[in-house]
Amino acid sequence: GVYIWSGTCAPLLSVGENSLAGFSYYPNPTNGKLSLNSVSDIESVSMYNLLGQQVLSSKIGATTSDLDISGLTTGTYIMKVTVDGQTGTYKVLKN
Repeated sequence: GVYIWSGTCAPLLSVGENSLAGFSYYPNPTNGKLSLNSVSDIESVSMYNLLGQQVLSSKIGATTSDLDISGLTTGTYIMKVTVDGQTGTYKVLKN
């Protein structure tokens, strides 16, 4: 049989398009420590592997923080950061 589908597709999430104003992190790639900086308090940070599994979660409550990811295996991760109720996503490379 023939199937006809009519609808719209939502745009794919792009890490580069979903960033927070006034937030930065370095170094990237990293060997295990990420320095986080924001103009407002960073509420929380979560790291996800490329399968979408949460591998780290931390409440911050400050404008600067060092995030220790040395326990994670080498690879690519997605970091979700919440500042002032807004969420940004960033690609992080762990060496």
